[in-house]
Amino acid sequence: MNQLGQRTETREGFQVRLSRRDFLRLLGTGVSLAGINGFLVACSAKTAPSATPTSPALTTAPGGGIATNVTLTLPITSGLSVILDPHKAVNDVFFFNLFDYIYGGLVKFDKDAHVTADLAERWEISTDGLVYTFHLRDGIVFASGRPVTPDDFLYSWKRSLDPKTPSPIANFLESLVGYDEFTKGQTTELAGFKKIDDKTLQLTITTPINYFLSYLCTYTCFVVDKVLVEKYGGPSNGDWANNQPYGTGAWKVSKFDPDTGIEMIPNENYWGKPSPSVVKLNWPIIKGPTAANQALNLYKANQADIVSNFPLALLDAVEQDYKDQIVPVSAAATDSIAMSFAKKPFDNVLVRRAFAMAIDRDTYDTVIWRGRFKPTDCFVPPSVKDYTCAPGIQYNLDEAKKVLAAAGFPNGQGLTPVTFYVGSERSAEDVNRYRALVDMWTKGLGVDVQFNTALTSSQIDDKFAAEKGLQMYDAGWNSITETPQLLSEVFRINSVYMKDSFDWGLPVPKMSYDGVDYDPAADAKTADGLLAQADIEQDPQKRNALYIEAEALILKNAVYVPVGNFVIRELVRPKIMGLEWGGLFHTYPRSIEKNVSVLR
Repeated sequence: MNQLGQRTETREGFQVRLSRRDFLRLLGTGVSLAGINGFLVACSAKTAPSATPTSPALTTAPGGGIATNVTLTLPITSGLSVILDPHKAVNDVFFFNLFDYIYGGLVKFDKDAHVTADLAERWEISTDGLVYTFHLRDGIVFASGRPVTPDDFLYSWKRSLDPKTPSPIANFLESLVGYDEFTKGQTTELAGFKKIDDKTLQLTITTPINYFLSYLCTYTCFVVDKVLVEKYGGPSNGDWANNQPYGTGAWKVSKFDPDTGIEMIPNENYWGKPSPSVVKLNWPIIKGPTAANQALNLYKANQADIVSNFPLALLDAVEQDYKDQIVPVSAAATDSIAMSFAKKPFDNVLVRRAFAMAIDRDTYDTVIWRGRFKPTDCFVPPSVKDYTCAPGIQYNLDEAKKVLAAAGFPNGQGLTPVTFYVGSERSAEDVNRYRALVDMWTKGLGVDVQFNTALTSSQIDDKFAAEKGLQMYDAGWNSITETPQLLSEVFRINSVYMKDSFDWGLPVPKMSYDGVDYDPAADAKTADGLLAQADIEQDPQKRNALYIEAEALILKNAVYVPVGNFVIRELVRPKIMGLEWGGLFHTYPRSIEKNVSVLR
């Protein structure tokens, strides 16, 4: 459930409005990271590679162990309609990974989800945090050979923010001065953008947010070739990308059909260095409910080299034959349990804490979910550098029973019944995994938790919207910044994820236990102030200290109860060396470039 003042998505697809915030919310009602789909978008094309590519061709490099002239095959099984226009694509990590190969911006994320230089080789930030000055690299050009200048960024961003056809994630740029006026059609100028010279541009933002650089890493900010865009239909027409999607990345598209696949060849005009081995990438598009099995069969037949994010249901089959070829990747994402302060019995903070203490994360994450998650009691994922959260609520069933009794409900007596929903489309195996979580509460605490699988995920979302939240909800969150800003995005009192959803800040009863006082409403106000201050603190050490202090209050009140960090399993040929996986690169590896080689 993603709240933007209105319902904006279902579990299988998105509706109504599009937002950068859809990047953040990964799941609800028991939808796993592997199963998330984004907005469904149609596109067309003229040519296509084979949907069932042949085995990679390997040629031994003279005098060495590295193969050359290699074609790698990476099946696409996401379920999304594939489009190659970064300003028209919906907000999904799949596109984030795919576009990293073709396009670029001023900055990009590295494998660990930290900001690194791309087309801008360096930048300065004013002491007040409002002005960013970027210096472009020497000699950068589009794949077409045309030089990239600040004018191309201005053109691209105006295209992305076009009021008539805005990017689904245009509001990653909402901090730019003039954003509101431009997106409302009140002006054709973008006041916060200034060209200094042919190699230098300056951006001015309205508030000194310290995560602005991270937002510039999103593909709504990628630069596109004006000449090709206008040749193939004009700025608002995404069809140009289906003809000649020439960006500034390490690869360019040589063939594309949205029904069968993509073929890429190296961009000879890329400012970086290519792989010494790989000369072609094939991305066959496999659709339908058996797509994951088909991709695995291609791998077994030596017709695919990287099968990303395969479903947990296939783990046994994969481990049987390819256990040594499984690569686990830690995503910049956290799974958690949310409990609404607006709905009994969770208006009682001690009840919330008792439920949190009854979750055996080690069993749930590593045994029941078979390592799909790495246990955590911290909301901020480990991809955020130089950050260690305060201790959260630990598993302690005996203590949980005492806390529940202190809340006024010994052995669960008198406690308002709770309903935990899981979408009816979930597999029987996943339903049993969520049932095991419910059993931890019902059997461990003696509470009444009804396990409901009668509704589809879409119907559960409708219920969430109509009732302004549910008693309890399973929610996954993806960090899209190199800072702990996800805390502010989710937990500010007026956040779209809090207001009329889980409502931290409501005047709920104060409680005490074992000499500790609990006042959620007061703590919410304190945390709100800390988060507001942290968002604009320019010193990273001071910034993180503020976030840590705020997260301590969040964890104390069990606003969301972190359960685990997502671990995504990839199936990779052992001959491929140097692939970069990480926080935001778990659908596919980060762009295959100079560090990637294939052994003969």
